[in-house]
Amino acid sequence: MLKQNYSLADFLDIDGCDIMQRAAIFNEQWWLRMYNEKHLLYRREALSPSAPVRTVKDRYTGEIKEMLYFGSNDYLNLANHPKVIKAGMEALNKYGAGAGSVPLLGGTIDLHKDLESKIAELKGCENAIIHTSGYGSNTSTLLSLLNKNDIAIIDILAHASLIDGCKNTNIEFFNHNDCNSLESILSKNENKYRTKLIIIDGVYSMDGDITPLDKIVDLSKIYNAYVMIDEAHSTGVLGENGRGTPEHFNLLGKVDIVCGTFSKALGGVGGFIAGSNNLIKLLQYYSRGYMFSTAMTPQVTGSLISIHPSKCMFHNIM
Repeated sequence: MLKQNYSLADFLDIDGCDIMQRAAIFNEQWWLRMYNEKHLLYRREALSPSAPVRTVKDRYTGEIKEMLYFGSNDYLNLANHPKVIKAGMEALNKYGAGAGSVPLLGGTIDLHKDLESKIAELKGCENAIIHTSGYGSNTSTLLSLLNKNDIAIIDILAHASLIDGCKNTNIEFFNHNDCNSLESILSKNENKYRTKLIIIDGVYSMDGDITPLDKIVDLSKIYNAYVMIDEAHSTGVLGENGRGTPEHFNLLGKVDIVCGTFSKALGGVGGFIAGSNNLIKLLQYYSRGYMFSTAMTPQVTGSLISIHPSKCMFHNIM
């Protein structure tokens, strides 16, 4: 019997229980209890698009009501922008509902290459690769790049997808935004591993603080390490032109691996990796999440491309 005061962490593993027993205990001890006490606010059912005011169906009463929406990550309200919707509809009508294959076989359409080119331009990189999921983009990239001969040195508050992608390699965590802690780990491991990859977020989602990217890049050069930065919460809202954390620190094009999602400020869904042409070519053939997932839908791709008029994805859209 589980304790009465518990959290979701208590159900990660339950001694003596197989997966189906664990599922049954979770349902009875947590889900049903939360539901019966009318505290279950997850997976609320919305009946309208993402917007500051949203129509929601009450799980308990069935009442339809308008509520202020503070849970959105659609920072620039582009998911509902008429230009973005129109471009998505045009792509849907021209190419159909799905890409029809994985990217390496028949799934790549001209829109995908256009979007990759525009993301590379936005991030000041040579090339880019797009994925159907931001989480999958990060995990599959790291799984394809790092193994037991390498080490990932990760900010302790970095996104879960970055941590999960390092399951096949060595991991050390440094204190959040603490360059002294980072340097201590870099120094300790200076000659131990083939590849040292520093992994950070540009803007951390829970507290909204910005990584000290300039100092981290300087340390990476001193200790012969690479830097991977997740721009999920930075793209569109940081930097003079919304190009993210590297632009904010005048380091555009000087970070080794730039990753991000299309599901925040860009109003869509999916993920990207931007970097050198050599790196992207490697990922096209070794990133299993890219190789074995059907390519991004034409509608999403078309909508995302519509945000990019010229030098920056956010000029003239509003």
